Amino acid sequence: MTTEQAPKASWYRWVKTSKDLFLHYQKAILSVVKTPHVVEEIPISFDGNDYHINTLSTTDVDPKKPHILLVHGFGGGIGTWNFNIDALAAEYNVHAIDILGFSGSARPRFKGMSLDDTEHMMVNSMEAWRKAKGLDKIVLAGHSYGGYLSTLYALHHPDKLHHLLLVDPYGFPEPPPPEKRPARPWYFRAAVALLSGMQPLALLRGAGPWGPGLVARIRGDLARRIGRSIDEDAFYGYIYHCNAASPSGEYAFSTMNSGIGYAARPMLNRIHTLPSTLPITFLYGDRSWMSFESGILAQNLLPESDIEVHIMRDSGHHVMWEATDQFNHHACHVAHKVELGGDASDSECDEDALPGMVEADVDALTTLGLTVDV
Repeated sequence: MTTEQAPKASWYRWVKTSKDLFLHYQKAILSVVKTPHVVEEIPISFDGNDYHINTLSTTDVDPKKPHILLVHGFGGGIGTWNFNIDALAAEYNVHAIDILGFSGSARPRFKGMSLDDTEHMMVNSMEAWRKAKGLDKIVLAGHSYGGYLSTLYALHHPDKLHHLLLVDPYGFPEPPPPEKRPARPWYFRAAVALLSGMQPLALLRGAGPWGPGLVARIRGDLARRIGRSIDEDAFYGYIYHCNAASPSGEYAFSTMNSGIGYAARPMLNRIHTLPSTLPITFLYGDRSWMSFESGILAQNLLPESDIEVHIMRDSGHHVMWEATDQFNHHACHVAHKVELGGDASDSECDEDALPGMVEADVDALTTLGLTVDV
């Protein structure tokens, strides 16, 4: 990681963030990436408005390799993929973006916007970015909320995708009826009621100068789960400065969200409209709060489609950090499927099984009345 001194925040600001601080910590967390790359603001325009999308792209472009676009989850940024970019660059021309309204991208006003208009903005921003970069078809990989947005994009522009790679995606299942929801202690229900009118990251900003330390306290588990040596100051500083600026994308997420962990428009109710010609790969952590059942249900909703579901052993929600080798393996497999026209049976990615990788649990699937090859 870089050892450069972080710039100082203005003493009179309660929320100790700035663009210079964000750029400093972005550079720090990306310092592990050895592949030549550039980080720049890509200007985009749609609906008569101009924005920019913060973008990382590898610079040694190989026309024989497919292009992959990496889309982070809620509260993340392009730095989410710092331990994956070098491996992916062996098989892809790699791009990663900050979602519109998040991290280093433009922050339009989503507050008060309808759900239809919010979805329209998100899809059009991704399509405008693709056009601005001059790309034809891409492999689209999204983590968590980014997986939901990637699927939303696929619903509108399936012809622009080689493959959809969904990493522990958010927003697929229907929320369970009240009588089947797990019992919560009174203090949990009280906290939810208290915070229900606030944006998800309001407490982070409200903590003012104590915000950076709050990130480390609340998400101290992330550094431990990564399983490799990291600069924790850079790591938590990056997460803080991705999210400390005035909220924008948070309003978009809140509009698209319903309750705790569910989408207002669950993707399992929509995914059946995807063409059978679009291959999809689901990757889940076996300790994640996201259930792999959604991937299995997607297989049943799209029986004619090429859909794979894989579970990473000893991984939580952040599969690309916690199961880096397995994630890179499957992304490599996707690249070979694209290059070989859908048949990757001879791909070197499949020569050896990776330790720590398992398929969907048969007993768990039996309870759903479903089957899967293992």
